[in-house]
Amino acid sequence: MRTVVLAGGAWTALFLHPLGVELPQLKVKASVQRTAPAPLITESAVGATRAAFRRRQDGGYTIARSGAVTFDLTPAAVRHFRAFLPALREKWRDLKLRVGRAFFDELTTSASWAPDRPSPFERTRVLDPSPDHAVLDQVMRDAADLFPQLRGVRPVERWAGMIDVTPDEIPVLGPVDGVPGLLVATGFSGHGFGICPAAGHLMAQLATGRAPSVDLHPFRFARFRERDVTRHPEL
Repeated sequence: MRTVVLAGGAWTALFLHPLGVELPQLKVKASVQRTAPAPLITESAVGATRAAFRRRQDGGYTIARSGAVTFDLTPAAVRHFRAFLPALREKWRDLKLRVGRAFFDELTTSASWAPDRPSPFERTRVLDPSPDHAVLDQVMRDAADLFPQLRGVRPVERWAGMIDVTPDEIPVLGPVDGVPGLLVATGFSGHGFGICPAAGHLMAQLATGRAPSVDLHPFRFARFRERDVTRHPEL
């Protein structure tokens, strides 16, 4: 049997929609910045409530606020509101909610397309959002307040990225019921860079018909339909 691995990140839910598969996944924007060289605080990564940082090889720091995201209200958010309500309650203080163009962009994006016509992914090939400068300005003030070594240090670059989030903030890894041969790896909820080597290895095992190295039951796609979703804030 042919096997396809769908690892579309924030695009995954839209990829699945033409197959009649509904995935409770939303996307949020996280903003990050790097600074000019600054005095050494520690070579280790540091996470504090108001600011988190790690030392860079050029002597500067990558600085952000853990969990601080910008969330655009969209039709998908309305559909999946109930599933995401526990996460919303938990992270409300760090969540910046916006209502605007993103709602109408998603509303007018076709959920199905003909194979001989441009798909939504060809019209928008890269998700490259603008960073939230107001949030990052406050993070720099907080970082300087927490760590005096950073006083007077200025950011030299800022960027943002879209994070694919599931209601329990753990990935979906494995087959999709009712679609033989389809494997999904998505919903890494901001932890993809850390766990993607293991996730890739597991998906390769599944795609080649081998037993996975670990039990993937907690990561199964069907958990949302079964309403077997438990949040793990410590993750």
